[in-house]
Parts: sequence; C-alpha cells; structure tokens
Amino acid sequence: MAALQLPYLELASPDAEVQAKVKEAREKLRRLETLRGLAKRMLSVERQASHDERLDILTRLQLGDTTAEQEMHKTCKDFRCTSCDESQEYKATCLNFLLRCLAERVETRLGHDQQNGYAIDPRITDFMRRLSTDPVKAFLHENKLLKKLPSILQHEYDVIVAPTSVNRATKKEAYQYRSHMASIKRIIESIGRCENEVGGA
Repeated sequence: MAALQLPYLELASPDAEVQAKVKEAREKLRRLETLRGLAKRMLSVERQASHDERLDILTRLQLGDTTAEQEMHKTCKDFRCTSCDESQEYKATCLNFLLRCLAERVETRLGHDQQNGYAIDPRITDFMRRLSTDPVKAFLHENKLLKKLPSILQHEYDVIVAPTSVNRATKKEAYQYRSHMASIKRIIESIGRCENEVGGA
C-alpha cells in the first residue's frame, strides 16, 4: 500500500482504469488511517467525559460485553460526535463509534423489514447485512454505497413500503421506516462531516 503513495505512479500509466484503482486504494488507506488515528492531545473538559464514555463502550464491545451493547443502544444518538476537530484520536473514536451506531440502526431496520415481509431489493438487504455485521469494512471498501444508503432507503420506501400503508398497523410500520431512515441519514451525514474535518495534531 505504501508504494501507492508515490506520485510518479500516476504519471507512469495513462490507463484510466489503473488511475481509478490507484485513487480508490489511496482513499481506502486514508480512511483506514483516519480510523486508527492515535495522536494524543488533551481534550476540552466538555468533550473528555463523552469521549471516555465512547472509548469504554467500544472497548467492552470488543471484549464481548453484552451490557456494553445495551449501553450502545442508549448512548447512540444522532447528535453525538457532530464535530471531530478536537484531535485525530477524538476523530478516530467518533468515527468508530458512529459506525457502530449505524450498524445498530441498520440491524434494527433489517429486523423490521423481515417482520413486515417488505420485498426490499435483495442486493440492498445483503449490503445492509454486511454493514450491520462489519461497519468498518463497509466504510473502507463500500464507502460509495454506504453514503448512498439514505437515498436507496428512500427509494425502497417509495416503491415498497408506502404502497402498503393502508390501515392503522401498516401506517405505523411506514412511520417506523421513515423514522429509521431519517436516523440512518443523520448518522451517515455525521460520519461524512467527521471524516472530512481536520483534527488537531
């Protein structure tokens, strides 16, 4: 991967397909380095507590702590990590936390889709399963599809869900779908903002 950073590689080949592969690999490397940001810096008092809370939950999740997963559901709010400019470490923690939040929301949506028998495009369902199982991998390797997920969900709502909203029960489920869709959109927007902000060294 390090060789891909050499600038003369782009000049060496006029092949547009090769250039696209080089660009894609660089983007994956950049995203991976962002997720692993380890630059240490004292955080402001108002951010230190929430930062420590997120680190604790992420660490316990990696260790298989089931209570941490319950806390994740409670702590995963759309307004968390709206800014990642405090430090590279803070940004990395927020991105990892937001991706886990997104995985939780997507998993919930998948459960409702199955319960209601919505005929969602199987390719979309498969991607959502991959995202809920390994959100970091989806962020690294399927980033474009991840960013398009809100518009994809909107399309599936318009075509599949909305037409079934004919009585009290199905209208309630349609409302749930819109709620989940809005939440997923907000988290993906937060991920985009956080990824693009330049944290302090």
